[in-house]
Amino acid sequence: MRRLIDRFGQIKLTILVTLVAILLAEILAWGLSQIFFLGYPAPSAPLLTLLVTAVVTPLLAWHVLKYLLYIERMEQEMHHMATYDPLTHFYTRQAFFIQVQQRYQHAPSYAVAFIDVDDFKSINDTYGHAYGDKVLIDIGKRFMQTLGEDCLIGRIGGEEFALVTETDAASMRGQMEILRHAVAHSKIPYRTTPFGYTISIGIFENKSPDTLTIDDALSRADQALYRAKELGKNRTIVYTESLSNSASAQHSAQFRSSTTPQSPVTN
Repeated sequence: MRRLIDRFGQIKLTILVTLVAILLAEILAWGLSQIFFLGYPAPSAPLLTLLVTAVVTPLLAWHVLKYLLYIERMEQEMHHMATYDPLTHFYTRQAFFIQVQQRYQHAPSYAVAFIDVDDFKSINDTYGHAYGDKVLIDIGKRFMQTLGEDCLIGRIGGEEFALVTETDAASMRGQMEILRHAVAHSKIPYRTTPFGYTISIGIFENKSPDTLTIDDALSRADQALYRAKELGKNRTIVYTESLSNSASAQHSAQFRSSTTPQSPVTN
């Protein structure tokens, strides 16, 4: 039915349904006349059938089609809300993991960046949640201006973002440094005095996707991110094995166990 609506449009389809209904009504009247041995056409019967069908059918068809179109629009809106974050227009957490599975399940290697807005709680407490939202909107613009649409980006937490692309750690770091500097120089209007914000970034290059899942890659990128926070924030750190036994690893393990669901990625 939806394909017919898309093909003919609501008005044309209503007319088509009306004509079919008139034809069926005439066939039904003829059939009843044969069953009950009535003469056909009876005086004024075809005209009455035509008038009743021509009035009732389009009214019913119009409202039914309108209701079907409304349901389809609601389904599309719900799908969009489930897929895209309304502030940044990045993928939502669930949609991000689904996209990772589809795009990178068989990739030979890829790099992951875990990005966090520094002191975001303090921004909300100081300037209000409305300005916290403005920070998220601004960072969405900075991402798109700096990175374009080639990277897979998801908002996987309140002020936390994950990025995946088929590149190496060095190239990813170069891109993230451009992003970090762009963010550091941005200003959010606040009354008469604009305020700035910064981000910290952790990077991990997954060279063994057959043995390390996206959750493993994000966990290592999160360890690098936590190290960036320890060193003073507003910096980019690439994961090294030395972080695996540090406080960063313990923080990441606690963080992941409480916030990260099992990724749908299977290798």
